[in-house]
Amino acid sequence: MEIAAKANSATDPKELIIIGFAFGNFCRRRGKNKKSEIEKNYMNKALWLVIIGAAVIGLIMLAGNQAGPEQNGEENGEPVVENGDRIAPEQTPATMAAQAMAAQVAGIDESEVEVVAAEIRQWSDGCLGLAGADEMCAQAIVNGYRIEVIAAGEVMFFRTDETGTNIRQE
Repeated sequence: MEIAAKANSATDPKELIIIGFAFGNFCRRRGKNKKSEIEKNYMNKALWLVIIGAAVIGLIMLAGNQAGPEQNGEENGEPVVENGDRIAPEQTPATMAAQAMAAQVAGIDESEVEVVAAEIRQWSDGCLGLAGADEMCAQAIVNGYRIEVIAAGEVMFFRTDETGTNIRQE
């Protein structure tokens, strides 16, 4: 009973492994009553499965506790961001594509376009969620950005994929 209570509250993988072995020994001692050889065989096999299962689960949990960069909120040394998070509007291929398109739309030089904000987004299709009436779009999640720019005093929004090769104005 005490072992079962400990198993329910175990969060430390090492503790889980110890509890598994303790449970195995408890079952083995109980199995030394007047049982047939077949019952003892099945009990021993079941016992070893429980012990091995507890050890495997404990090792998996132990490996999961060894936090890598992605568990610490970083991936490849850069912060992990979620869909909709604003990022610094640095010169990336996506922001440069938005600047170029805004300049073309406004009829001004690209250097006169200011990138105000960029948000990481996941678009529902290859048309970045902006399909035309007669347009077929690839049905796949597309990682990209929603970029806000100011061109000739006008605020414009663009959607891009990660590389900026697929870009559409909202």
